[in-house]
Amino acid sequence: TGQCCCRAAVESWQCPRAILLATSLKHGGVVLHCYDSLVRHEGNLGLFAAAEMSIVSTLAGRPLHVHAEGVRGTGKTTIMRAAASVLPAIERVKGCPHNCRPSTPHCPQHRARQGLCLESEWIPMPFLEISHSAKLGTVVGSIDLARLVSSGSPEAALLPGTIPRANRGILFTDEVNRLA
Repeated sequence: TGQCCCRAAVESWQCPRAILLATSLKHGGVVLHCYDSLVRHEGNLGLFAAAEMSIVSTLAGRPLHVHAEGVRGTGKTTIMRAAASVLPAIERVKGCPHNCRPSTPHCPQHRARQGLCLESEWIPMPFLEISHSAKLGTVVGSIDLARLVSSGSPEAALLPGTIPRANRGILFTDEVNRLA
């Protein structure tokens, strides 16, 4: 099944990706599909390195954007999707769809409360994909019509799209040329 990294292997530092995995497991993670079970060869080593640098730089708060292109069937999509299994946990304001840092909230909901003690939670670093059929509202966000026409207490509200929900994580677009 491709599962080779279990909690015991990570906690005893027997897995080469233990540093990245331990953070995730410490905060309620589950058995992960092992990134190391993928075949590495001369043609894809650069992509493995780019994926790992992107994860580490995102954790450091300085995202590294990766554009991978190459011959069909070389494993670009497989490697990037498998990288999702080694993403560490991040701390965010509890329930925030924009994944705000508790120390520096930035979304409209929490920005005004910066400097206050906000309740936080640990979640897996987001790994979201934009599909080929994605529309503008799905990607960037749209108006929450249900809340706008609510008979109880109507209010203007936005539904965050894939881009804002991927904040502090990885946003993966496969075959960007096929986007609608």
